[in-house]
Amino acid sequence: MKPIKLCLFILSFFIGAPFALAATYVVDNMADTDNGAGYFAADGNNTLRKCIRLANASAGVADIINFSAAAVGTITLTSALPALSDLTGGLTIDGGVAIGSYV
Repeated sequence: MKPIKLCLFILSFFIGAPFALAATYVVDNMADTDNGAGYFAADGNNTLRKCIRLANASAGVADIINFSAAAVGTITLTSALPALSDLTGGLTIDGGVAIGSYV
């Protein structure tokens, strides 16, 4: 196979192939809500519940949920958090950024 044909053959596997990129979500709101919207950094609406939902939606990649240094307090759950459903990519929840936060 000629080098150009080989390159085109290999490239054809990647063009149009769906993929997801790993994301880092930052909790900046200590409420126990999910407004159903997407993630907008530092908009004050990124709760733990919402960040888990978004991380579950990006299946197959290793996402991270951190807590903003400004997110101080206790999250009082009104119901069970969503199950962590991304078994292939994984999810890390790291409360070490915010002072006094415990996960």
